[in-house]
Amino acid sequence: MINAHGLSGREKKTAEMSEKQRRHNEKMRIRNLSFLLQANFNLGDLNVSLHYPRGSCPASEKEAQKNVSACLKHLKRSCPDMKYVYTTHTTLRGSIHHHLVISGVHQYQIEEAWAETVEGGKLSCGHTLYKDKLTYKKLASYLVADDKHMPHEKGVRAYNASRNLIRPETDVQEVDAARWSVPPKAPRGYRVAQCIDGHDIYGLPYQVYCLVPEDADVYIDLDEYFWTG
Repeated sequence: MINAHGLSGREKKTAEMSEKQRRHNEKMRIRNLSFLLQANFNLGDLNVSLHYPRGSCPASEKEAQKNVSACLKHLKRSCPDMKYVYTTHTTLRGSIHHHLVISGVHQYQIEEAWAETVEGGKLSCGHTLYKDKLTYKKLASYLVADDKHMPHEKGVRAYNASRNLIRPETDVQEVDAARWSVPPKAPRGYRVAQCIDGHDIYGLPYQVYCLVPEDADVYIDLDEYFWTG
């Protein structure tokens, strides 16, 4: 819920404002990817890294992504129902690699497909995924904003996903500021797990809160998902 009463407009663009916008966009990407991972991947699904032989990295991330596309196309022939999310990164030393979260395939199938796509290509498998919110949040943060990775080249997405993923839907309801409750009141059968009152990057006040069933033992940390300015 946002209250714009008494405000003349958004702040002017400045270097500080651009940095705020960058941080805001990054946090939104992490949040959206975390929800996407939770909705589609579970215990037993794979989190693997695809590597190039020493001295054989592609010249750019865009060029490297063609290899991942070819590998996934090869896998789809034998695993038509697979789901995946992948990212392409360049380390501080200039080495390009890929992270792939995938379901519906075995590790040996990915290894064979990658080796066929990239001569001498190898993969490493950290662990299978677990149905835990914090685990997915940490994974999403690493995939999107790990400080050991260089900023993406212009035109390279933060992550790429298969078309058959379940897309979490957001139900948006506009509420007049006059109807705000401080603290917010939960409907029958629910409780307010956490509430944040803050200002967004443009100085507009907002209120964010999370409702969970009364009998649910759930840990909520909205600060992890909503940047408070």
